[in-house]
Amino acid sequence: MAATEFGINARHGGANSRVLPSALPPQEVAALIADLIGSRAAGLYRRPVYKANSLKLK
Repeated sequence: MAATEFGINARHGGANSRVLPSALPPQEVAALIADLIGSRAAGLYRRPVYKANSLKLK
């Protein structure tokens, strides 16, 4: 999740993701996306627990 003001500026409200402990700075998210595009990988998991959780859903 990117730490942005999107939620607090959304028309129907939302969470302020800037205060969430797992939120990443927008610049870091942009760099991760650029790296992902360049790598042609199928997905990106910033933390191992996120990948483990997604594999449980398959």
